[in-house]
Amino acid sequence: MSITAYLDSKKIEVEMFASDTESDRCVLRSKFPIEAYVRGVKRFSDIKVGEHVVTIGYPRGLEHTLGDGLVSGLRPTKQRHLIQTNAPISPGSSGGGLFDDAGNLIGITAFMLQDSQALNFAIPAEEFWK
Repeated sequence: MSITAYLDSKKIEVEMFASDTESDRCVLRSKFPIEAYVRGVKRFSDIKVGEHVVTIGYPRGLEHTLGDGLVSGLRPTKQRHLIQTNAPISPGSSGGGLFDDAGNLIGITAFMLQDSQALNFAIPAEEFWK
């Protein structure tokens, strides 16, 4: 399988390193170094309901789209923790970052509940690679 990613309009060949179809996530690996502009990773236990967050995504092919909202809830489940937010996660934006005001990555956007308004969820960043 051939996967092509884009970084600043440049094509980069990547390969799938790991995937989990149940949680709809994967980790890609590149032969070329890619700088990550993340200030830090915030732990799930340090996230507060009501704090301001920003999403960065690629909805409908519109790259580098920003959205803002709040942490609406923290949902521990048997399988994993989830961050509930009203920040937009439109189709094509899952897999993007959810950041706090200090620029810390707090989650990886995952899904939204169908037929609902502003019920969006992210996997906590610290748990994404598990």
